[in-house]
Amino acid sequence: VEIVDTILGIEITENRKIDPKNENEVGAPLPGKLAVLNVKQGDKVIKNQNLFVVEAMKMENVVVANNAGVVQEIILREGDMVKQNDLIIVLKS
Repeated sequence: VEIVDTILGIEITENRKIDPKNENEVGAPLPGKLAVLNVKQGDKVIKNQNLFVVEAMKMENVVVANNAGVVQEIILREGDMVKQNDLIIVLKS
């Protein structure tokens, strides 16, 4: 049985997912809140540099760059809720 309730007007959106074959796409390792973005568009990053922090269950998970490059695009903003593999940053080698 499916019940549709349109009174609340809740809209569910899905974020773009990473392409696992593309090393330049950096995504969320687990569901949580995008707590901190440590870079901005145009920043040069080195391998293992902190890119962002995902907070889940009061634990902070730091995500680092897999390779050096330049931040080409930032897809999501601080405070956004993310699911596993949601695309957050696109790097350019």
